[in-house]
Amino acid sequence: MKTKKIYIIGNAIVDKIKTINSYPEEGMLVNINTINDSIGGCLCNTSIDLKKLDENIEVFAFGKIGKDNEGKFILEKLNLANVDTTNIVIDYKNYTGFTDVMTNKNGNRTFFHYKGTNKTFSPSDINLNEFKTPCHVHLGYLMLLDAFDSYESEYGTEMAKFLHYLKSNGFTVSLDLVSENSSRFKDVVLPSLKYCDYLIINEIESSMITDIKVRDDNKNLILSNLKNICLKISTLGNFKKIIIHCPELGIVYSNGEFTIVGSLILPENYIKGSVGAGDAFCAGCLYGILNNLNNKEILEVASCSAANNLASYDSISNAKNIKEVIKLNNLYRRRNFDEKK
Repeated sequence: MKTKKIYIIGNAIVDKIKTINSYPEEGMLVNINTINDSIGGCLCNTSIDLKKLDENIEVFAFGKIGKDNEGKFILEKLNLANVDTTNIVIDYKNYTGFTDVMTNKNGNRTFFHYKGTNKTFSPSDINLNEFKTPCHVHLGYLMLLDAFDSYESEYGTEMAKFLHYLKSNGFTVSLDLVSENSSRFKDVVLPSLKYCDYLIINEIESSMITDIKVRDDNKNLILSNLKNICLKISTLGNFKKIIIHCPELGIVYSNGEFTIVGSLILPENYIKGSVGAGDAFCAGCLYGILNNLNNKEILEVASCSAANNLASYDSISNAKNIKEVIKLNNLYRRRNFDEKK
């Protein structure tokens, strides 16, 4: 049996989830009721979710952490999931990235993010000797890896230059983004799309790439525009698949054809949190790609993986194997494509 192998490159953080009764006005005090730490970021979430889905996939993590308790916590969690961490770099000068997640009693969250070592993580931290035998490489997130996102005169960004190297050496590449609403979004993202085989993003990011409105004034999804977005993105690179997810559905555009699968209709009180749901969807897509599933099957696995994630407060504690995750496909019915809710 051919070995299923993937390199995941990206940001690694610790989410410090703190519950409070209410968010205070500036200068005022509020008590923290509980504190829970969970790992986060593309590197941690996607690696663990994918390894849990299929233990036979060899997952190799590439990232940067500090020589601190947060870095140690990340390594412990990844190693516990049998993710290979030998290529994670230790930075002795900077702290590991983290996010203070302040959650009030009605579930609303406020985030205070420190990029830490993710800000200095760059292609120079990656041992290219590891990249001799072609396999799949997943990278995320563009917009949060400052050194990778920085300008490069020939390719546009350092990320694009690195991706060109991967493609030139026979690797397949998938990308994930974050929804940063800023003037630099296209400058950072567009150069890398030229070297992307599988683009896995949400509807907000897809709209930002193309300047095509994806929702109407009542926040309802415009399906025809979503298809037009896929068509426009397809002109920006040589994609094998463009995969876009949103609360209503998932869509794949591949070989001139659209595949759409409505999202699962989950029961009331099922959702405990949405932290890491996008990464869980991405892990489901990667599982499908590595196991040569068809587009419908990819979207079904990905949406089940995301729905499974929604049943937990953090990003990875509810991660399960594919047999357990795919049960949701038969347990709950799916939305029709034109349903608004």
